[in-house]
Amino acid sequence: MSSVPVKSWGIQFREVVNSPYVIIALTCVLGYVAYMNTRRQRGTYDDEDYENEGHRKLPNPLTGLRLNRKQLAKYNSAHPDKIYLVALHEVIFDVSSAEHIFGPGGEHDKLTGTEISDFIKKQAIFLMRDTNSNFEEWKMILEDFFYPAGTLIDFEKKNLTTDVVDKMDSIVEESSEGDDKSGHEEQKMEPEREPANELDSKLEVLIPEIPELHLGTADDPINSDCDSLRTAYDFPPGHDDRANEEEDEDDDENKGDVDDEETWDEVGQGDRSASASPRKNESITDGTLNDTIWNDTDVTMIASV
Repeated sequence: MSSVPVKSWGIQFREVVNSPYVIIALTCVLGYVAYMNTRRQRGTYDDEDYENEGHRKLPNPLTGLRLNRKQLAKYNSAHPDKIYLVALHEVIFDVSSAEHIFGPGGEHDKLTGTEISDFIKKQAIFLMRDTNSNFEEWKMILEDFFYPAGTLIDFEKKNLTTDVVDKMDSIVEESSEGDDKSGHEEQKMEPEREPANELDSKLEVLIPEIPELHLGTADDPINSDCDSLRTAYDFPPGHDDRANEEEDEDDDENKGDVDDEETWDEVGQGDRSASASPRKNESITDGTLNDTIWNDTDVTMIASV
């Protein structure tokens, strides 16, 4: 007989229970049981749970589309596959993921299948906002939350801010055309005014003929004929100044005679060596060259030969 004691089954069981491998295995089993009992009590995001609750898995966004406006209109809020597209200028966006906004009964369900630049402009006017800032806001939302699906091939690119200017230009052109038409009508009406021209032609002014007058050249002296003509044409009645000129000349001659007499008197008075001073109505003879006769009114020089 062996002297080594044999372990009882109790001791062996205790060793197995205290083994680390057994402890790990038991922990995993208990954890799985607890998970299975509690998973249905909380919300999950498993695809199976969505399908069981009636949710629909979203399809992958469309890419590489080239549509015109008629083809784009098919992807509106009534599309049977619930694919919704909107276009901003030439870029088409897939907005199917926002069915509560662009789907049936949504806030912008009428925008699907259309190009929304006109809506952005009207919205800016209604909200009294700047058109460009409103456009940039919509562009940022579509680019950040949705995928581009393709290109709108028949979009005519126009600046939103020039629409009003184009309308004003058309109004100005219409008004200018109206002015041109009225101007042509006035020009057409002008030839009908012939009676007025006939009256103007009948009104003639009779001007009497002026007889030819031989006045001579500018260098010729004024003769009696020209003098009379000057009197007749240059001076109005009662304003002839020739009489005044003649009177002035006579006064100048009389004044000159008086001055000459005074100078001769002064000379006679100053000559103390002379035998006798000359008097009026006497002649002074120098005996060789000239004889001078003194009168009351005039002095005449007589040359002796």
